[in-house]
Amino acid sequence: MLRNFFVTSYRSLARNKAHFFLGVTGLTLGISCVIALYSIINFHSNYDKHQENYDTVYRIIGSYKIGDEEGKTPTVPHPLSNGIKDEIPGIEAMSNTFLLSAQINIEESGKPLTKINQNNIAFVQPAIFEILTFKWAAGGRTNFNPNSAFLSATTAQKFFGNNAPLQSFIGKTIVLANKHNLTVEGIYEDLPKKTDFPFEIMTAYENQEGVNPYFNEGKAWGTLNGGTQCVMKMAAQSDAAQIQKEVNTAFKKYYKEEGYTLELQPLANVHSESVYNYSGVMFESKYKLISYTIAIFLALIGSINFINLTTARAIKRAREVGIRKVMGGLRSELILQFILETFVIVSIALCLGFVLGEQILILFNQMLGMDVRLIDVTIFDWVVFSFIVLFGMTLLSGLYPALVLSKFSALNAIKIKISNIDKQSRIPVRKILVGLQFGFSISLIIGAMVIFSQTEYMRSYDMGFRTEGIINLRFPSPDPERQTRLKNQLESNPTFDKVSLHIGSPLAMGNNTNKYFNPLVGKEETFTVNSKSIDENYLELFEIGLISGRNINSNDPRTNVLITENSLSKFNLGSPHEALGKIIESDWGQKCTIVGVVEDFNSRSLQSEMMPVLLFFNPQGFYEIAMRLSNSNQSELPEIIKSIEATWNNVYPELLIEYGLLEDQIASHYEFESTMAKFISFFVCIALIISILGLYGLTDYMANSKRKEIGIRKVIGANISQILILFGKEVVLLLLLAFVISSAASYWLMNSWLEGFEYRINIGWEIMMGALFVTALISFLTMSSRSFAAAKINPVEVLKDE
Repeated sequence: MLRNFFVTSYRSLARNKAHFFLGVTGLTLGISCVIALYSIINFHSNYDKHQENYDTVYRIIGSYKIGDEEGKTPTVPHPLSNGIKDEIPGIEAMSNTFLLSAQINIEESGKPLTKINQNNIAFVQPAIFEILTFKWAAGGRTNFNPNSAFLSATTAQKFFGNNAPLQSFIGKTIVLANKHNLTVEGIYEDLPKKTDFPFEIMTAYENQEGVNPYFNEGKAWGTLNGGTQCVMKMAAQSDAAQIQKEVNTAFKKYYKEEGYTLELQPLANVHSESVYNYSGVMFESKYKLISYTIAIFLALIGSINFINLTTARAIKRAREVGIRKVMGGLRSELILQFILETFVIVSIALCLGFVLGEQILILFNQMLGMDVRLIDVTIFDWVVFSFIVLFGMTLLSGLYPALVLSKFSALNAIKIKISNIDKQSRIPVRKILVGLQFGFSISLIIGAMVIFSQTEYMRSYDMGFRTEGIINLRFPSPDPERQTRLKNQLESNPTFDKVSLHIGSPLAMGNNTNKYFNPLVGKEETFTVNSKSIDENYLELFEIGLISGRNINSNDPRTNVLITENSLSKFNLGSPHEALGKIIESDWGQKCTIVGVVEDFNSRSLQSEMMPVLLFFNPQGFYEIAMRLSNSNQSELPEIIKSIEATWNNVYPELLIEYGLLEDQIASHYEFESTMAKFISFFVCIALIISILGLYGLTDYMANSKRKEIGIRKVIGANISQILILFGKEVVLLLLLAFVISSAASYWLMNSWLEGFEYRINIGWEIMMGALFVTALISFLTMSSRSFAAAKINPVEVLKDE
């Protein structure tokens, strides 16, 4: 019997090639997107699963409430691990870590000096090898000392060559930041790309001295230096909540400031919570939910498309049902027959979906900078996934048509008119499905339009300072004498109309944040302030206006400061003129005199509220130099960079140059939003393509069901436009109803997403109407060809007696 079912299914599909092609196409598009999305979700859900101690490793993070600021940070004090690890029995191993980029020099006899800008250099403590998993390809961790270096296999080959065996690299020397001569003691296999600890070089924690200017011998408990994190391995039977209490009890013996406590973050949450990690990627639960929602939408749209196409040829299958019932066929056999045909189509679509899904991932990897492939998912996971998709979409796509068609009695099935198909059920299922298809498409379009609009809003928002035509150079450490010499040489270059030394651009939050208060008000009104070291050219270069008072100059002590206008109300300083000469005090007792008030500008991305900024002259805090181009012609940029490099090499012959355009640095703050917009837009396009196929099936259904009605109307004088209106009425009603429901839901969801931005757009009517217009236009174009053909039908052909 099963063989007969397959043979019948094959013959039915072969007789209806157009239906087969459209059905497979719609399901393939939907399934391929689900496969791509599942690969992405699976990839991010398995970060650091290779760690042998996955269930007992925790990262220690900080929870703070300082003045009007509160949140979580991965940053901990440098002495944390050494200070408390021996006080808590439940902790088996603990290590502070610090990650940065620095220059590496390779000195080999008979070869010229090689200088490399190296990323992901980790400063660690010996216990790191007990906490995280490393597989040794050569050497090992036994000889861990301040002069040791441990390299990944790829990094070692980059330094010393690809042809020699890894073992031959043991004992070679590298020079870190022109400060430390390190000996290669071990080479470990490349870490999986699914890790939040992408260490390419590891060396002793104390080697930050001379490399990280904020290290201060690693003894300052009161300083939080970005990039400093702590990981620990807990004893298997220990209670995490109890360990966290003990960690804070020990911590408070050394860290006396209020408003900062420590939390234990399981390794499983390092990648899924919005607390920065070393990989720079946080796949939060809300983004996983968005991905699952899109996958479900596309699967439903693909299934609805298939149902519409199947319903469109229902009259042919109804007569087949009648004949088979006359010959003794049972309803259960007919249901199985229809389900089996759907199973065959879904199986073909699933196989094609894997091929197309891999291509979609390749496209994403190129377009979005991802590195996800189908092979990253285990065979077992793909088997389970395929089973769920195959049987789930078979039932979703085939059950309703099977139940409806198999329900006909033998006589009614033979005489059935296609217009009566829907009357077999009291619930207008077909209309509901079409409405859902419209609704899903409209929701995706609204989501993409909101994200695009918010991203464009942030890119074009006036940050309060100039961004165009500014090039930044980065220094590894302050060196006032050479920095001044470089500045003077660059100022003599007519390419630049202004040059400034500083700690960072106005938007660079990598510089200091401190707590300040007005001593006349008291410490109860304490606020977090972004502190920036600048020179006398900073305001003019970035075109930040001076409201009152004067600019700072090279003769000013560090305690003479400029403040932004929004600081006045927070510190109760009165008007810009009244603030001049007043004092604000840091939480460690430094008193600063206000000599000027400048216009407000954003010192962090638009996700956050504008914070007060304090500006002062401090040559020991200069880590960047900015040049403003006299002519911002981008075509001349390569030649300009060459001239900058020549000047740099004249002053810093031992250092590689690091430079970037300020506009690119600002754009990087909104890279994730831009990526999300591209991500969703792609799936919007796929959803619309599938919807077009489904709408074609609906139009074909309507054309078949209204053949006699169209013939009669034409006989009594109806013209083509009136016939076309007949087709459009039902679709317009469904479209409007779907729009009302989906736009309300989309407005609520996207408004919730926008609440994560301090500066955001309002979802206006133009976005809603834009989504409706796009959907309506595509619907009209899809229906026009089939409905026009039906409107031109010859009445003689359709009014014959059956």
